[in-house]
Amino acid sequence: MASWSPCSTRSISPCGTPLQLKGSWASDIVYLPHSLERTIKIAKGPLSLGLVLDADADKGINGCKVKNICNKKAVGRDGRVQVGDYIVKINAESLRNVTNSQARAILKRTNLIGTNCNIVYITSTDAKIWRERYHQDSEMQMPVINRLSPKIFPKYYRSPFVARREHSSVEHTESFDSDIVSSDAMDSRNEVPQPIFQVRPQLRHAGSIVDGSEIEKFSYDIVLVSLFLIFLHFFFL
Repeated sequence: MASWSPCSTRSISPCGTPLQLKGSWASDIVYLPHSLERTIKIAKGPLSLGLVLDADADKGINGCKVKNICNKKAVGRDGRVQVGDYIVKINAESLRNVTNSQARAILKRTNLIGTNCNIVYITSTDAKIWRERYHQDSEMQMPVINRLSPKIFPKYYRSPFVARREHSSVEHTESFDSDIVSSDAMDSRNEVPQPIFQVRPQLRHAGSIVDGSEIEKFSYDIVLVSLFLIFLHFFFL
């Protein structure tokens, strides 16, 4: 009996749609849910089931697909299971996510044990209807693709730092222009003639510092230092 385990390469947790399997190895397979399963009981007697199964169909997630049925055996005489149906369980042994050798071993045990057989299967008609319904639902749920032209680089992908610098420079220029306009307006209202040449405040301040008294004091200090040096020279000689 095949059991699910996280380390199994072929086993996956059951889900309703392949969208839940996105990124897995079986994401392109439509999962057939348990609601589609049918259970029958076959009185096989000493006969074998007479089934040939394909465990690789739909990558094994929907059970084993019936490839051939022997008309003289138990399933062929019963007539309810047809070629193309999916066998999900035989006597409580799951046929989902099993290999071909495991499926053959399950059939062999069933043929050897007991005279009755319980089979859980999904008809090919139900599987087809379910797949069509799934494709219709997926087409309705497809996201709308934005087909607008790509954004132009200089306009939409400019650095915000550059934008802030340009904004600050524009504000500074506007404030400077407004100051000039306001000063011109005040001058026009006062109508006081201004001199052509104006002395800068810094130069006025420098001229007031360097006057005659400061020069005389500086000269007197130089003379005192010179006399002191001459005195030291003669004293040490």
